[in-house]
Amino acid sequence: MGHPPSETLARFKAQQIESENRIIKHPLIAKYNFIENSEELLAEVPTEGLSTIQKENLLNRRLENALIRKDNRPIMFLGSLDSINDMVKGENKYYVYFRFSSSSPSMYNFDMRPILESTFFIIECDSQQVKKIKMRKSLIKDYSQPSLSVECAIIAMISSIQKLPKFKGIAYPIKEDNKKGEPTMVESPDMFIVKGRCLELLFVDYSISKTGKLYY
Repeated sequence: MGHPPSETLARFKAQQIESENRIIKHPLIAKYNFIENSEELLAEVPTEGLSTIQKENLLNRRLENALIRKDNRPIMFLGSLDSINDMVKGENKYYVYFRFSSSSPSMYNFDMRPILESTFFIIECDSQQVKKIKMRKSLIKDYSQPSLSVECAIIAMISSIQKLPKFKGIAYPIKEDNKKGEPTMVESPDMFIVKGRCLELLFVDYSISKTGKLYY
């Protein structure tokens, strides 16, 4: 599948950047001395002339530098809810699983996109934050919109990022006549587990407006 036409791509990208800028200025978000990482993840990656391994290493470092701050400041990212782990470890601790939102401006950097799509966040939240997430999830379900995910702007202190080992397996491509093709050895993409603690979150509803409506 090819990329959208450049004019369409530029319009979508501008809409998402406008939405993110509105989120950044929200009083609940702006009070944190955070780093907004989309600018770094959107920056062009100079990969010309690099081998596949060199390119992967460069992109991996770009992700790590965007998420793990040497100045110990929190980051903001746009995430889609994956699941909530209600197994409490200690008192008032819950772990919520997010992925980078497909509405994040960072997704328009097609060099970084495969890595962002393979990055999973495990974010520690308190009981009130989990309650808000569950209420939002129930609201979407009550309005018969199961295809919509819970989209959040999350301020978090990131404590670690772990690259998972790759694995190989056999895949059977489907041919044009829908028959199974010859077995092919394939390798998994780079996958990352990012752990941190939530400081604040807002909900973003892209079904209401192309530039996002905020809930808190």
